Amino acid sequence: MNKKSNILITGGHGKVGKRLKEILEIRGFENVTSIGRNEVDLRYLNQIEDFIGKLRPTHVFMLAAKVGGIQDNLKYPADYLIENLEIEVNLFKTLIQFRPEKCIFACSAGAYPIDSPNPKTEDMFMSGRPESSNGGYVIAKILGVKLAEMLNKQYGIVTISPMISNIYGTYDSYSLDKAHVISSLIRKIAIAKNLNLPEVPLLGTGEAKREFIHVDDVANGLIFLMSNFNKSEIINLGVGHDIKIKDLASLIASKIGFSGNFKWDGPKTEGMSQRLCDISKIIQLGFTPEITLEEGLDKTIKEFYSLNFDLSQGL
Repeated sequence: MNKKSNILITGGHGKVGKRLKEILEIRGFENVTSIGRNEVDLRYLNQIEDFIGKLRPTHVFMLAAKVGGIQDNLKYPADYLIENLEIEVNLFKTLIQFRPEKCIFACSAGAYPIDSPNPKTEDMFMSGRPESSNGGYVIAKILGVKLAEMLNKQYGIVTISPMISNIYGTYDSYSLDKAHVISSLIRKIAIAKNLNLPEVPLLGTGEAKREFIHVDDVANGLIFLMSNFNKSEIINLGVGHDIKIKDLASLIASKIGFSGNFKWDGPKTEGMSQRLCDISKIIQLGFTPEITLEEGLDKTIKEFYSLNFDLSQGL
């Protein structure tokens, strides 16, 4: 991939898609097209065929997906499976027709088996049953990775599948029913601080460990892989260390100035007890994430307050 490559980003309205486009343009890439559902609805094959047939991209970042928090995944598992499968199948069928030089299919580290040891290496993929709390989304992502491998074998299309850890940061969603871990914690704790509440209700027990990577490191990692990696393989994209959710909540609370307690609802909404990726493969290639959790949280909390959300509502 060079500065004049014809680049397409699907999922362009999500936080990774937005930051990826911005960072590509900052770095001098001249032909970057980003699409979301308002421009092209990937659930419909004719729309994506028409669009890609006219654009003829040489490099495609496949970031489009139906995503949401654990509660939304538990409530609508079939919707997450069906919609993500529609997006993936339609995209890959279209790529067979127009044969870009290289693609990236963004996957989640949540696709690793629930019982696999930590840190998780790439060879653990599909070595056991997936974790069920994000079941529809995860199953669709697993099938997408396998489809990428098979398209390479049959058609020679190179598609890298990064296994990305929990993403947070700029352009995150702060919807209380659909937000991910960090954005949800920030909004809930900010509301509690504003209302002088004695405690904040949170999901799980707080004992689960998760690995968090800032969206800017994700975007730079994807650019690095597209420019330097040429195999249709999975590769971990994370930071290589994790934190207990209860410690994360306390850290965010200290930064926001909330001194109350947390009320955990129990293990039924916890998911995996730990999910940590071994990132030695991508480090050996020459990429290392740069933003520490402390730095990323400071930036994200500042961005959250700049959005001027109504913090007068209850939790």
